Amino acid sequence: MRGLSFFGASYDFPLIKDIAETWGDDCSGATESDTAFCLYNLSWQYYMNLGVAGVQFPPSDDAIEVKSRIDELSQSEIGGLIQALANKDRNRPLGFWGLSYGNELIKDISETWNELQDISEIDRFWLISELSERYAELAHRPGAILSDEAVEIVDRMRELDSAQIYALIRTLAN
Repeated sequence: MRGLSFFGASYDFPLIKDIAETWGDDCSGATESDTAFCLYNLSWQYYMNLGVAGVQFPPSDDAIEVKSRIDELSQSEIGGLIQALANKDRNRPLGFWGLSYGNELIKDISETWNELQDISEIDRFWLISELSERYAELAHRPGAILSDEAVEIVDRMRELDSAQIYALIRTLAN
């Protein structure tokens, strides 16, 4: 698996170093619930950072429609869509991420945003956040609790600049 530095994270940031020491360079030591919790919070923070002079831009009507239709996706499809969104710059079709065009929502996403190549950064990170929240709900097992490490990452994420948050999102999404 590819690690934090592959996606552009720098060990010069104490939080990045702490994550690698706790969960491993590829974050494979994180539980599914911890990963989804962190993805939700990190992508929301990244989305909020995309605003200009404190003014936040809302997601498009197309993105809001996707959110309203999330229940059309299975947990694995949500995970695949998170991966596709986080790795948009790899220019891969949605099918590469294990998504079936037989699912009407996947087909609509593909047609609306040209295999995600035309999706705005606002919509992209807003959707990662919304999808991660739903994924976390589906991944949560009765009696499971978030680790202290996941809560600490979210508490300390303001130590990271946008580039480091982006690198962490990409690592966790893979």
